Amino acid sequence: MKKQLILGGVSLAVVISLVLSLAQFFEIASVDGQSMKPTFRNNEMVVVMKNPTRLKRGDVIALQVPSMADKTFIKRIIGLPGDTIYASGGVLYINDKPIECFDKQGPTPKFSPLTSTGQNSVPDKKLFVLGDNRQKSTDSRTFGFVDYNDIIGKVGL
Repeated sequence: MKKQLILGGVSLAVVISLVLSLAQFFEIASVDGQSMKPTFRNNEMVVVMKNPTRLKRGDVIALQVPSMADKTFIKRIIGLPGDTIYASGGVLYINDKPIECFDKQGPTPKFSPLTSTGQNSVPDKKLFVLGDNRQKSTDSRTFGFVDYNDIIGKVGL
């Protein structure tokens, strides 16, 4: 009985240690809303890799938006520092080239970062993000550029 109790205690300690170790690198998040359709659905659970070493255009990230009470959002990286981004005629343009390769549902409504941020291009250490469901997404068109410090991590697809 004593041996089983000790083994149970050791097993529990190992499990707790493993969970705490993994929590440093990964987080589970729930998708809230339709802004990432068709890639993710409402209430779908996703794994977020914290502190990714590299982020690139097209990656999906989890981020905090300080101006919105630090609400967590899941969005796709569209613009990198130095990029100019806009949409016209339902088409997304990055650096004046039409882009159709990112998952989306329907045409991209007309926008310009100048309208939402007051700047023509993405500043250093910032990103421009959009939801895949561009017609029903709160994203950089609403809350502006994303600071690297506000990124929680990269969402696994």
